[in-house]
Amino acid sequence: MIVLTPESIRKLDNIAIHNLGIPGIVLMENAATGAVKEIYDFLDSGRVESAVIVAGKGNNGGDGFTIARKLHNKGSYIDVILLYPEKEIKGDAKTNLDVLKNMKVNIHSINELTNDEVKALIEEKEIVIDAIFGTGFKGQIKGSVAKVVGTMNEYANLIVSVDVPSGVNAATGEVEGDAISADLTVTMGFAKSGFFFYPGRGYIGDLKVIDIGIPLDILPDEDVAFFTMDRDIVRSIIPRRIPDSHKGTYGKVLIIAGSRGYTGAATLSSLSTLIAGCGLSYLACPSSLNPILEEKLTEVITVPVEDKGEGRFISEGVSDIMRVIPDMDVIAIGPGISRSKDTEKFEMELLGKIPDNKPIVIDADGVNNLEGHLDILKKLKNRVILTPHLGEFSRITGISIDEIKKNTLEIVKDFVNKYNVTIVLKSATTVIGSKNGVIVNITGTSGLASGGTGDVLTGLIAGFLAQNRDFDDVSVAGLSAYLHGRAGEICAKEKTAYSMIAGDLLNCIPEAIKELWDEPE
Repeated sequence: MIVLTPESIRKLDNIAIHNLGIPGIVLMENAATGAVKEIYDFLDSGRVESAVIVAGKGNNGGDGFTIARKLHNKGSYIDVILLYPEKEIKGDAKTNLDVLKNMKVNIHSINELTNDEVKALIEEKEIVIDAIFGTGFKGQIKGSVAKVVGTMNEYANLIVSVDVPSGVNAATGEVEGDAISADLTVTMGFAKSGFFFYPGRGYIGDLKVIDIGIPLDILPDEDVAFFTMDRDIVRSIIPRRIPDSHKGTYGKVLIIAGSRGYTGAATLSSLSTLIAGCGLSYLACPSSLNPILEEKLTEVITVPVEDKGEGRFISEGVSDIMRVIPDMDVIAIGPGISRSKDTEKFEMELLGKIPDNKPIVIDADGVNNLEGHLDILKKLKNRVILTPHLGEFSRITGISIDEIKKNTLEIVKDFVNKYNVTIVLKSATTVIGSKNGVIVNITGTSGLASGGTGDVLTGLIAGFLAQNRDFDDVSVAGLSAYLHGRAGEICAKEKTAYSMIAGDLLNCIPEAIKELWDEPE
């Protein structure tokens, strides 16, 4: 799915109206036609008995007036509540309001209604249509409008928001005060960037994108905010199996992971590469932990690394790893390696020696150990994928988590351009960015907020990267994040989000892969 910012949407509308000559009122008519269809589909009914449209004064209100007319023409009993004086309604919105007045549709000014009358109009209708604020809204809903929004949320049987739930910042997903909690959002032309970030994402309900007749080819590539991962995209990226193949066909991955107390991270990440379809998975681990990991891992080849009995990676072990790296297709470093001066020194020395043609995935403490050493990324000529969660990203950049959440896209784009890497910023909405663009993944469940699930993702990225050597890193990381999240959804249905653990997630990845070729419901 193509996703735009509100700014790009306004630019696109302007091109359509002034360059192509498509009248704004035609776009409004198309929007309403599509919205009514989606409402009927959502209700799974051939008729809407009654609806109340709560309208603002801009084009969002105009969309609402047009929807009201179309529902009225289909036999629905309609009321319209105007939240602003009629004299403030202009242009195409005013034209459509005048049509409603000529049709003798019930139109009420908010100033002429008591609170009880507003409540009754909302409570008695089958659906309430929120057409108050559009994509230009920022800040906080105040005064009498905020009171109406509260009444809608409390008493409406079902709320349909036009373009964006009022009160949600369509650019960032911020919600600073009251906002409509929609059951269905019918958005015009393209999805908006703020729909995919919390808290706004929690207000959208079901999302339907309406084709309003703006041709896609007038959109400059630089105006696309990002793409979302979906089943069709994933199917086009996932590597195909070849009948006449062998282990080497599907690549060799070296996972550098583990320390005393964290052998689980090494186990999960190295097994995950194999479940992704990689031909051979090697695990470099501190030598004093090798007996434990050999016991835990049947299918993974372990590479003991000198640790002088410390149970963690130290610089003396770099030479052991360098002996096997020439045979590897992908290197992943970080799960469970811990933080210490010794391990930090080990990582910096190793990163500086890995041949340029070896892609590198850096996760967990591998990311944490970059704190104060980010400039090493500028020196690397390898393809590098970083997979931090918000806390790790905040630690290495010095940017607060709150600030990252408010400006995720801008901060990710700045980071990847500065350091020439691909980043997988893990959260409820995972943002994957590089100089080639941004992909957002929204599959997943709260059950993924559990130790070890990130290690599984690291293994998936490394495993698919070893097989998809001709694909760009954003695509491979997006494929991995999608399947990781989808496996989490499958797992949560069986184990519940409360009780699923990383090992359960690992076991659900095959089902997530399998359903790519099953017929969609």
